[in-house]
Amino acid sequence: MKNKTVLLVAAVSFIVSFNVRASEQLESSSFSEIQKKIREVGSIFGNKNVIAVFDTDDTLLHLNQDLGGEAWFEWQSNDIQCEQKCTPEIKTPAGKDAIGVDINDLLNKYGRILYQSHATPNEPSIPTDLKNLQADGIQTVVLTSRGFLNRDSTQRHYGENGITFSSVGLKPNHVGMEYMPQLTDEEMAKEKVTSVRAVNYTRGIINTDGQHKGLMLLAWLRQVRFQPKAIVFVDNSSKQTNRVFSVFKDRKVDITTIRYSVRDQDRLDFWMSDKKKAIEDWNVYSQMSNSIFP
Repeated sequence: MKNKTVLLVAAVSFIVSFNVRASEQLESSSFSEIQKKIREVGSIFGNKNVIAVFDTDDTLLHLNQDLGGEAWFEWQSNDIQCEQKCTPEIKTPAGKDAIGVDINDLLNKYGRILYQSHATPNEPSIPTDLKNLQADGIQTVVLTSRGFLNRDSTQRHYGENGITFSSVGLKPNHVGMEYMPQLTDEEMAKEKVTSVRAVNYTRGIINTDGQHKGLMLLAWLRQVRFQPKAIVFVDNSSKQTNRVFSVFKDRKVDITTIRYSVRDQDRLDFWMSDKKKAIEDWNVYSQMSNSIFP
């Protein structure tokens, strides 16, 4: 009888451990490993109950030049809003090479650069890996810091690389929607956020306009009335993975965040460089644009 009791306890323990998984924060430089983790979560909770959420810049894609890239934008914005967003790794402030007089001016010029730019997946397998995850019934969505004004550029960057996303909560004939994030005062206070702006969601891409990604993901799930059992969030920024984990770790959903480090060396190389090529590129582009469109 004692042996039977031990076996019964062991069997129950196995069932519990298989169906209940502790939320976790991870880091990886390999999209193949990230895909395996997503599939592991899907095998536990069922693929249809899992949503994989991805960042854009320096996560799924990067621009084909430094000008307009994420590290470049951080370099440029540091001088303008250092009190709010200061990146200590940047050794050379933009200073006299800043292209914007304020953040709105920078964003407008950044939008022009994005519109002219092309992008490349950070690993060649990413388009195929995403298609395979989608084919297996795992929902995929992009949570990007890019704003509504960059929506068309973002759609084109993905389209040029053969990447599409699930359209959770969208009817087939619904091009997109704009909404105000629905959040409680308590949720915002916990994350030290005092206000929110409108968000655009189009064809599987959530354009957050630089807002808190944890809160924006929470608000989006409410907006589309989707309640996953598990979320896997992938971003190159530890600030954003920490924010998402903070929002969801105490909720009734399994949360896995993965900081994708594949572009770390490229970003460091840019931060430590003299930025001369990016400065020259902007000067040439700006002069050409101004001569054609005075």
